[in-house]
Amino acid sequence: TRHTASLRLEVVVDTAAGLRAAVDNGADRIELCAALSEGGLTPSLGLMKLAAELGLPTRAMIRPRAGDFTYTADELHIMHHDIVAAAACGLEGAVLGANQTSGALDEAAMRGMVMHAKAHGLAVTLHRGFDLVPDPREALEIAISLGIDTILTSGGATAAAQGIEGLAALVKQAAGRIEILAGKGVTA
Repeated sequence: TRHTASLRLEVVVDTAAGLRAAVDNGADRIELCAALSEGGLTPSLGLMKLAAELGLPTRAMIRPRAGDFTYTADELHIMHHDIVAAAACGLEGAVLGANQTSGALDEAAMRGMVMHAKAHGLAVTLHRGFDLVPDPREALEIAISLGIDTILTSGGATAAAQGIEGLAALVKQAAGRIEILAGKGVTA
């Protein structure tokens, strides 16, 4: 089924078979990962190239390891290289994020990655590291100021269905300045 302009279906996949199923069954956009069992890591170069060949708008997860979203300088360096790889494969965007140990967004790390992604023609999604922030209203304004296109969030809950009120508040505050993408536990 086709979706209205205001309601689009993004599907998270981590295999070639999942990618093909999403394309064949009407997904509007793909979030491409490796290791969904680990919460999603950077996909392989080959999987990124296959996604580009299939032609559906695809954003690659840029996450070098499982665990928290607090990164070392070396890990950020890896992430910058992975952003370039996603762009070189012809993907539409990157899904990324970085948090301080307090949970607040790591603005310096985020600014560097977003600027790098934009310089390579990529759209940017802030992943569910957003749901770790102590103040979602402040984090939303930071994301907008950084030039992020989309925030993937469960509205601060363990699953989007339980975060409906938080999602609604974010959509209202965003007022069309940034896309709010409901994620985590969303099913038909």
